[in-house]
Amino acid sequence: MRTLNYGRWIQYVSVLILLFLVEMPVVAETVVIEHEARVFQHEGLTYKVIDPYAKPLKLALIDVREDLRGNIVIPEELYITTTLRLDKEPVRAIVVRIADNFLANWNEKNKNAEATFLIKFDLPSTVRSIGDNAFASWDRVNRIILKEGLENIGAFAFKNSELWDITIPESVIYLGYGCFQDSRNLRKIILPSTLKALGGNVFSYTILEDIYCYAATPPIADESDFGLDESLSLYLPLETKRVDFARCRIHVPAESVELYKNAPGWEIFFNIVPLTDEDILSSTERIEESLATAGNIDYTVNDGNLTVATHAGDKLTVYDTNGICLQQASFASDDTFSYKGSGIVILYVNNNSVTVAL
Repeated sequence: MRTLNYGRWIQYVSVLILLFLVEMPVVAETVVIEHEARVFQHEGLTYKVIDPYAKPLKLALIDVREDLRGNIVIPEELYITTTLRLDKEPVRAIVVRIADNFLANWNEKNKNAEATFLIKFDLPSTVRSIGDNAFASWDRVNRIILKEGLENIGAFAFKNSELWDITIPESVIYLGYGCFQDSRNLRKIILPSTLKALGGNVFSYTILEDIYCYAATPPIADESDFGLDESLSLYLPLETKRVDFARCRIHVPAESVELYKNAPGWEIFFNIVPLTDEDILSSTERIEESLATAGNIDYTVNDGNLTVATHAGDKLTVYDTNGICLQQASFASDDTFSYKGSGIVILYVNNNSVTVAL
């Protein structure tokens, strides 16, 4: 008499359930807007309906709740039911704009906060523009993921940010006035082949080390975009007001090197070099590469003790999963860093990060 192998049957059933779940469509959450409100809140974010009659509805993201922390992912779509429409059926809605002064209220309400917070924004591919001062003066954000589809970035959009590097996606054509001004930690930026113009003072008061520009034709620029502007403070040393033209490397398409060397704004740089095969990646690949940095961090974990091998100039921070700073340190010489705790933490070393289980 054949006996039933219950273990084998459980495996079969589990596989069938898994296959069923994989094939299930992902359904976006439906948000109900009461009465005729054009402004509504959902999961800590405040949205404004720009056009209630468009299909899909077009939304602007206008505010963020003051206690929001950690990894903030803006959804690719929402489904909205509103009396603004006669059909009363759920309608697909997408965020097309990050509003001017998006984080102004958050900045004001958290300016006296004792803890240091880590915030990461992941914007959807539906966003077409980022408004003036949208992420300005927000010294607690050091990672923003921008997607292809974005076209314009407004004036002072990332002023005073804590960004170490950023990839501007293919499709962006214009960077607004003072876009990255005073972003003192910014070391590397990737500019797309679609970029047409810099709006003035874009990189003033930064100390960029590498600019990767994939545009075959040099984007319109002048010396002010890199900090040579007499209207900037006369009381600060020159090296704090501008990019170091001798040190910063400008990586451009090989066939365009001579064009950049003679182009207004770009001609001031000493090191204009051709992009290598490793540099020539798609926009998506470049974003993924910028996030896959864990391998650059030399660390070990033993019985809740995190030990990191550090080098001169390293800046290291440990955060919890809510983005609250647990410990940070800077190193003037080669050394080791230790942290003891439990649970899941996020370790940042310079612009590299890794999630660690203690």
